[in-house]
Formats: sequence, C-alpha cells, structure tokens
Amino acid sequence: MRRFLEESGITPQQIPLKILLPAVEYASVEDDDDLHTMWAALLTSAADPAKDEVLPSFLDVLRQLSKQEAQFLLGLYKVSVEWSQVNVGLPCKMDIDKLQSIYLEDVTERRTDYQTFQLFVDDLMRMRLLAETTTTVIPNAMQEYSRSTPLMSVRGIHMTDYGIRFVAACYRSNR
Repeated sequence: MRRFLEESGITPQQIPLKILLPAVEYASVEDDDDLHTMWAALLTSAADPAKDEVLPSFLDVLRQLSKQEAQFLLGLYKVSVEWSQVNVGLPCKMDIDKLQSIYLEDVTERRTDYQTFQLFVDDLMRMRLLAETTTTVIPNAMQEYSRSTPLMSVRGIHMTDYGIRFVAACYRSNR
C-alpha cells in the first residue's frame, strides 16, 4: 500500500479503523497475489482524500470474491466504463452472450463450462455488483406499434453503480 501511495503521489488521510482492521485481517488470510493487490488498492483508495468513500461493505464483497470472479468483474468494468464515456448516464446493458465473451476473454486461467459461468454471474448479482434488466422491444424495427403488435422481452445485465464504485476502489490501474 505504501508503494501505491508513493507512486500515486497521494498524501494519505487516516483510514477509519472500521475499514483498516478488517481489511488487514481479511488480506492476511488471502493466498492469491492478484487479490492481495486488490486489498492494497482498496486501502490506498481509503487513504486517498480525492477518492470516493470506501464503504465498509466493500470489504465483505472483496473477501467473498474468487480470483476468477475478480478477473471477470474487471473485464465487465472496462467495457462499462468505455460504454459510459460514449453513452453518458446510460448503463451498459449486455446480453448473456456478450457477458460470456467477456468471461472467456478475462478469466484466462481456466476455461469453465456454462454452468460455472452462470454461477459467477449469479454470485455477482447476489453481491449487487450486477443487476438484471428486461427491456420490451418490437421484434421488427420497421413495424409500427399497435396493440396487436407482438412484443419481445430482452434480458440484459449491467454493472450497478455500487459495482462500478467497488471496482474503481479495488483496482489500482483505474486510478
């Protein structure tokens, strides 16, 4: 963490004990280097007076993430940030095929089956990092809408504002 602060030129503020003590405890039992880096980045964010507040619940979320979920989440975050730069104020809704392509690109250490991928999506939704939306559309865009026009529901998934703030706090590369 000290190295992160020095490299970023941050004059740190005091980290609340409610954040510091559990973070040190949880990070001390983590055996993955990538997740250790996320803990250090989270503490760096908590010490940076220019950053958004680090919520105590971020600690519980990070403690529950697997390395593969963290990689997947970072891939989703990057796509969502790129989208929001062009489409200000609109969430980046992705269908399940787009999510799966991000998963296959970013979770490189082990290719898993669709059920494991769906488990990751469900777990990230449970932690409120992702949310599901359903949009009703007219299947044929050239068709005029009337009461007899058949409508179709399209399932989309997007990162929540909470999820975006969590990832921004946990990834040093996004500073």
